[in-house]
Amino acid sequence: MKNRIMILALFAITLGIIFATPEKIAKAGTFTDNKNGTVTVKYNNSNGATMKVLVTVTGTDYKQYYVIPKGDNTLSIPLTAGNVTYLVRVCTLKDGKSYTIVDSYEITLDLDDPNEVYLYSSAEINFKLSDKVVKIAAALTKNCETEEEVVKKLHKFVVEYFSYDYDKINTLSTDYVPDIQVVYKDKDGICYDFSVVFAAMLRTQGIETKLIKGYSTKVDGYHAWNQIYDSEKEEWYTVDSTYDICYDDAGYSYSIDKVESDYTNIKYVY
Repeated sequence: MKNRIMILALFAITLGIIFATPEKIAKAGTFTDNKNGTVTVKYNNSNGATMKVLVTVTGTDYKQYYVIPKGDNTLSIPLTAGNVTYLVRVCTLKDGKSYTIVDSYEITLDLDDPNEVYLYSSAEINFKLSDKVVKIAAALTKNCETEEEVVKKLHKFVVEYFSYDYDKINTLSTDYVPDIQVVYKDKDGICYDFSVVFAAMLRTQGIETKLIKGYSTKVDGYHAWNQIYDSEKEEWYTVDSTYDICYDDAGYSYSIDKVESDYTNIKYVY
């Protein structure tokens, strides 16, 4: 089974940002502090240039990238390193290897609950309350009395509703970000898709949920999964819906419980 789960190598962003001399560019990005651990970045990438939002924390190896697609963009950027000072930069690729800083913004978080950021829609986990899958989450959990019931109910839905698409990885662009409405309609996808949908469903039910990209001993290559916050135990635990979907598709039994040590090589947290 381990070898049957295809890798998500396409989304392993390993590009090292090398900054060229900053220059003035029209329609520079604008930033808004949403006071909840997210920053809204508005930018009109009218020419379809290769652009990213880069988020760093000085003195650490924290580095998160978000693609700025062609057109007029409003991106909700999560700040996931806790109550520290972040530098949020809009960057554009100039010569194939170096990026120029178009605009930058410094922000220091001072939230009562830094995990609050994992309740909101973001550039990676983009949802609206009107989305079909969000409405399904509300309907499925309306009679649940505990967070554990909610998680298990939604996990069961994701595992039984979706199937793994072993061909999809070969057709995607490097800037692919799941659209939860499309994934729901298609009823299949890859680990990135399932982790985004599951996070959206849980977040709308008030459960803090992370999207993780990295490596696991359970699969070969790059992978995506979720961490969910248990408010009673005050700790995070791992759920890998993709692994369970593959087991369910093959007719094998599965358990929502995962061994934490199998998911330690984390690269990106959203």
